[in-house]
Amino acid sequence: MSPKKKATPSEQKESKPPNALVEWLKTGVFVFVFYFIFTWLVAEAFFIPSGSMEGTLHEGTKLTADRILVAKGLVFKMMGIDRGDVIVFRSKESKPEAFWRRFILWRDDKPEMIVKRVVGLPGEHVSLKGGQLHINNEPVSDPDVFKEIQYIPDGHLRDNGVEVPPGHYLVLGDNSGNSRDGRHWGFLPQENTAGVAMFRFWPPLRIGPLTYQTPPKN
Repeated sequence: MSPKKKATPSEQKESKPPNALVEWLKTGVFVFVFYFIFTWLVAEAFFIPSGSMEGTLHEGTKLTADRILVAKGLVFKMMGIDRGDVIVFRSKESKPEAFWRRFILWRDDKPEMIVKRVVGLPGEHVSLKGGQLHINNEPVSDPDVFKEIQYIPDGHLRDNGVEVPPGHYLVLGDNSGNSRDGRHWGFLPQENTAGVAMFRFWPPLRIGPLTYQTPPKN
């Protein structure tokens, strides 16, 4: 019987079991990179902190409030913005955030993100008559949500309405009596938009599309 051949140094190196710590680090880096690429280019989850969209989105604590998945980045650019979309955007006072700051997970100075519904597109004349949205002096019934929402004329929309300038949108809250929106602070610059809400994924009993239901009267 011939003697057993000894493994070469290269063969011994290949046969060594992988280092558990190194494998964990590789996995962690992959998850970290995937998360930021996904939330930058595809979609991100958002928490609803206020009641200005009540009827469509419900406020509450971090445990009970609605959470929505928002299309961002390339997906958002491909979808575009249409009347009736529920969008997420930075407040007009905030400035675009440097890309590298996205990698800081825990910080207190994240830009304030707001959720409203798009009612007016660039170049359109928007007015509120009898609580109903009018575009270019015609009542809007498409999408159907505008048949249900009763808007309160206020601020810029108190009288004859406004014309949306190029590169801007007019956004309003569904809960018109409890929303500080385009009626008060004017038009939303396109560069402040961050994404379009696609569906609600929390809480479990309300998972699904963002449908509007008329809030019960007190």
